[in-house]
Amino acid sequence: MSDTYKAIYKCCLCGKKFPLPKIEIYSDNIEKIISDFQLRSYASGRNYLLHLTEKHRCKDGSLGFADFQGFKKE
Repeated sequence: MSDTYKAIYKCCLCGKKFPLPKIEIYSDNIEKIISDFQLRSYASGRNYLLHLTEKHRCKDGSLGFADFQGFKKE
């Protein structure tokens, strides 16, 4: 079984790091994604476009933007 990775984001406003739960990347695809700088993941046979920025609702109710940090191995 291959390793899995999660896309991790960090909110620029509150500093919280979080994964996107719908995106899991398998090790057989991670090298291609990184080497080709293609921000597409292949999870369960589906394509998901990985965005460099995501919206984030902070704990205090503020709205922030979260930047893509990288892939965390699980």
